[in-house]
Amino acid sequence: MPILTTEQAIEHCRADPDADAAMVALYLGAAIDAAQDYLGRQVYADKAEMDAAVAAETAGDDPMVATYAIKAAVLLICGHLFANRED
Repeated sequence: MPILTTEQAIEHCRADPDADAAMVALYLGAAIDAAQDYLGRQVYADKAEMDAAVAAETAGDDPMVATYAIKAAVLLICGHLFANRED
């Protein structure tokens, strides 16, 4: 489960859910990747998901559950990518 849904990102971007869903989903994935790269940590939607990744040894060093600040940053990055997609 991603830390944010495509529907949340569509709402944030004020995008057309029918016409822009695939594009917003792409930008949301890129925004999550950018946030994780910046933090140098894997970010998970909840503790259960993080614990499962730790048990499977796929969590990397120092994984964390997404905070409101991280979610807001991801939405801001996603919104920027969506608004500036033609640059």
